[in-house]
Amino acid sequence: QKRLDAYEEQATAVKQAPAAVAVEVQPEQKPESAKPELSFDGRIHFDYNWFDGAYNAQAEGRSGSDLFARRIRTGIDSELGDWEHSLILDFSENTAEIIIARVRYTGLSNGVKLQFGKLREDISLNALTSSNDTGLIERSSLADTFSPYFRWGAAAYQHHKDTGLRWAFGVYKNDAFGATGKDEDGALTLSYTGRLTWALANEKQIWHMGLWHSERE
Repeated sequence: QKRLDAYEEQATAVKQAPAAVAVEVQPEQKPESAKPELSFDGRIHFDYNWFDGAYNAQAEGRSGSDLFARRIRTGIDSELGDWEHSLILDFSENTAEIIIARVRYTGLSNGVKLQFGKLREDISLNALTSSNDTGLIERSSLADTFSPYFRWGAAAYQHHKDTGLRWAFGVYKNDAFGATGKDEDGALTLSYTGRLTWALANEKQIWHMGLWHSERE
C-alpha cells in the first residue's frame, strides 16, 4: 500500500508541473538576388552567284560564278526581371556596325513596352521582318526606299492579342535619307514615326493590314 501511495504522489506531481514547450528558431533566409539570363546567337549568310552575258562582260559574256560570305552577325541577349537587353553586331563588305543596341522595359501593367537605344524604326512590315524570314534573298525596293531601318532613339509599343491590334510610336535621330542628324546650326534633328497594324492569323491564313506615318525634321 505504501508503494501504491508513492506512485500516486509522483503522478500527481507530474500533472501539476508546468509543461515545457520547445520552440525551434530558424535563421532568417535572405531572398536570392535575381541573376541575368544570357544567350548568344549568330548567323552567317553565304551567297552563290552564277552569271553570264552582260553581267560578265569583262569575260566576253562567258559564264562566271562566285561564292562569298554576304553577312556575318553575332549577338548577345540578356534578361533581368522586367528588363531586356540586346546587342547585335554586323560584319559585311569589309565594315563592322552596331545594328541593335537596345534596352527594353516590359514591367508596365497595361502591357506597354518601352525601349531605347539603337532600334529598328517601325516602318513597313517587309523592313521589320528579319532577314532569316524573308521569302527572297533581298528585301523589296519599296522597303529599301522608305525604311531607314536602324536608328538611335526611344519608342513605345503595345500589342493587343485579343483584337490583333498593335500600335507603336518612336522618336529617333534623323540621320537617314541623306540627312546628317543635325541642322545648319548644329542642333539635333529628329524624326517622329508612328505605326498602327491589325493582324489575324490561324492555321490556314494570315491577314495583315497597317499604316504608318513619319515626320522628319
